[in-house]
Amino acid sequence: MKIPDEKCPTKKCSRCGEDKYITEFYKHPNTPDHLMYWCKGCMATYQSMRKSSLPDKYREKNRIILTEEEKKERQKESAREWKKRNPEKVAEQNKQYREQHPEEVKEYQKEYYVRNKERLQEYKRGQYLKSITEKLNRLRESVD
Repeated sequence: MKIPDEKCPTKKCSRCGEDKYITEFYKHPNTPDHLMYWCKGCMATYQSMRKSSLPDKYREKNRIILTEEEKKERQKESAREWKKRNPEKVAEQNKQYREQHPEEVKEYQKEYYVRNKERLQEYKRGQYLKSITEKLNRLRESVD
């Protein structure tokens, strides 16, 4: 390392106490001079000591490697949980989408009807039978 001169800015490392060029410090947005308090060498020493002191079990636990499918599944599950916790926000987002994209919504509804025509007709038949049954029951009650 070069000896600091008056032309190049320096900083004192709070760990080793040496004056070093500012290029020997990592950047940090939350410090007054936007540089870390420790120099790069002290940071490297600290990190290696910290890594070696961790138990193997803890390190292995944090090394979980997920496949793309597992990542997507975790994201989907997270989204499902968020939707369950925030039904009002979901309803508002859906409403805004429908207002901003009426043609796309209409096209989707047409496609959905084509794909599910039989199921929808079966549902309508069931609803019709249910309503007739309810009307008959009311009539029977009023006659009795």
